[in-house]
Amino acid sequence: MVQLIYPNKETGSLKKGVQPRVLLSLCETAGFYASLRQGFKSIGVPTEVATRFIHPFAYPVKPFSFMHRLAIWVFKLRYEINLTPLFKKLIVILDKKYLRPLFLNHCIKRFDVFIFGSGVSFFEDNSDLPLLKEKGKTIICIFHGSDARPPYLDVRALRLTLEALKATTLAQKKKLKYIEQYADYIVNAPASSVWHERPVVNWFSIGIPFVSSCEDLSEFKETSIPMILHCPSDPQAKGSEHVRTVILRLKKKGYEFNYLELIDKSHAEVLSSIRSCAFVIDQLYSDTPLAGFATEAAWHGKPAIVGGYEFHKLTAYLPNDLRSASYQIVFTPETLEDGIENLLNDSKLRSEIGQKASDFVRSHWNPEAIAKKLLDLSQGNGLEKEQFDPVNLDMINGWGIDSQKRRLVIKAYVQAFGVDALCLHDKPQYLESLIKDLELQGE
Repeated sequence: MVQLIYPNKETGSLKKGVQPRVLLSLCETAGFYASLRQGFKSIGVPTEVATRFIHPFAYPVKPFSFMHRLAIWVFKLRYEINLTPLFKKLIVILDKKYLRPLFLNHCIKRFDVFIFGSGVSFFEDNSDLPLLKEKGKTIICIFHGSDARPPYLDVRALRLTLEALKATTLAQKKKLKYIEQYADYIVNAPASSVWHERPVVNWFSIGIPFVSSCEDLSEFKETSIPMILHCPSDPQAKGSEHVRTVILRLKKKGYEFNYLELIDKSHAEVLSSIRSCAFVIDQLYSDTPLAGFATEAAWHGKPAIVGGYEFHKLTAYLPNDLRSASYQIVFTPETLEDGIENLLNDSKLRSEIGQKASDFVRSHWNPEAIAKKLLDLSQGNGLEKEQFDPVNLDMINGWGIDSQKRRLVIKAYVQAFGVDALCLHDKPQYLESLIKDLELQGE
């Protein structure tokens, strides 16, 4: 149990020995906030998660009050239950005009620190943020990738028309700019931070909170025939088609292994499969070497194969303890087959990498350690020095998309709407790199 001194922002005084009450995200991201709540609870900080919906992968949601339970029920009426158009319209009006303001005021009275995920707060337009600031609340906004990354730099570029891509680009940039006016701290990974216009707390200095009920690595033994596990939440973005092609080629070469691919399965089922696999294939077009699925595998002592284009640039932004940890195999998408062969051929290598991976995430990315970091940050301590200036970023390949396809889409986008539609006016060096990569002449 830690004893804290937390500032009373409304009076400018300090309440000695009074612990801040923390409210976590109104949306869940791969179990991040459910695990983070465990971390805060373990250090004695009263904490609740305010998500309004039951996650499709069955991450736990426990209402903390009648108002929260009511908010969950209304969310179901709006989005999960078939209603007549008139009744649904009535529910929307009641939610926006009455329930959300009531839920906001309810939480203002109960909590001191508000940690929002993915830019989602009480109101869809984030107009509650000024009120939270007025009430002296601490606001930390954590972003997880596509919620802050320009949509023309990820898989959305393949799924939207050019007109829709422009509308999404302008709306997302506007939302980020508004949030930055009121958040005390912004937390994001460097590769998805190019649109920020203020210093950003390095996401890698925080980490992903994860813990399993099974502690002993000896429990997680491989099957007699090595099993490769791939659990894509989005098969297109994770490069699953290419993964399957490589798997078939390796089978034809005579390698003996099993391949298990899980899609839309519960979190519990995924964890069970991780425990018995030899290693996992996370994704091919990543902008982080250690995302959620790879972190879960690492905790269980299993190495992860992660593909990406610009990990050599990302290294400069990794904390020393993460940079020096040889915790997993990282390959470019084109060398996936070599990476899989290396791990299939060497069980000792699998074991060594898996152990190093487990040592790192258990020591540095456990929920309690991450909760302490965010608690320090909320009080202006510690992690302020871990901020970086997004004006210096130069990672242009994005996430979830083949580099050549990305170039083609952005080239068509710029030709249709001009360079200004990229919303990079404050990042001239980044814009120049992007234009050169497209072999276009920026004006």
